[in-house]
Amino acid sequence: KANDVKFEDAMEIAGYGKFSIYIIFLTGLTISTALLGSVDVSFLLPAAECDLQLTSEDKGLIGSAYFIGTIASAHLSGFLADTMGRRYVLLRSMALNVPIYICGSLAPEFWTFFILKLISGILSSPTLIASIPFVGEFVPVKQRTQAVLISSSLSAFSLVFSASVGWATLQAEWSLDLWLIKFTPWRLFYLLCGLP
Repeated sequence: KANDVKFEDAMEIAGYGKFSIYIIFLTGLTISTALLGSVDVSFLLPAAECDLQLTSEDKGLIGSAYFIGTIASAHLSGFLADTMGRRYVLLRSMALNVPIYICGSLAPEFWTFFILKLISGILSSPTLIASIPFVGEFVPVKQRTQAVLISSSLSAFSLVFSASVGWATLQAEWSLDLWLIKFTPWRLFYLLCGLP
């Protein structure tokens, strides 16, 4: 047909504008929220040590749970992103991760928290895998490298966010008695890290 246009040519015609910039920043923040799962542990473990009665081995397992989940589900995540669509996978994986964080903030002991952290890693994998190609689909070839660089650089926001939330919550000394657990500052910190 005379009116057929290749994808890359269509991207060049559409150009680089407000929507492209919106996608770059949105994807950067998406990556940042997914990476919170790997960053929050460094603030969380010292504060949760007594509540969860953690040994050094337990802390190592919790620290690696997110990465185990992310790596173990990487191939499936890539397959789902390619077959079901990146947007579909991004929205669902992020939405499902919120209740996992809520449950994690209420975890009464080590194994419950470990399993929830592992599931969080599994659910973060599709977000991490689908985000960069998602940016590439909305930016012309000439600006694609720059767009990926900016989007990836915004992931450092997770460090700033977790440090800020940790500074605001973990220094406090209070507890709220719930049925099986005491809701303490580390639980609030973990809950807040799961909300973005």
